[in-house]
Amino acid sequence: MIESIEEREKRDEAIALLKLVSFAKSDVKAGRVMSSNSFKERLAKRKSNLNENNIYAADHD
Repeated sequence: MIESIEEREKRDEAIALLKLVSFAKSDVKAGRVMSSNSFKERLAKRKSNLNENNIYAADHD
């Protein structure tokens, strides 16, 4: 079977999407999930910690 480059790219993207869905289902089944609010709070805390570390490092150069 011969397929065009576009067909091959579409197939590869579909396979990648199916893999992501599979990973997501596995995460849900294993309880590795969090609410969007929790995720946003976690990111904000990380950002704050990074900013604090950068300020500390700049003060001690």
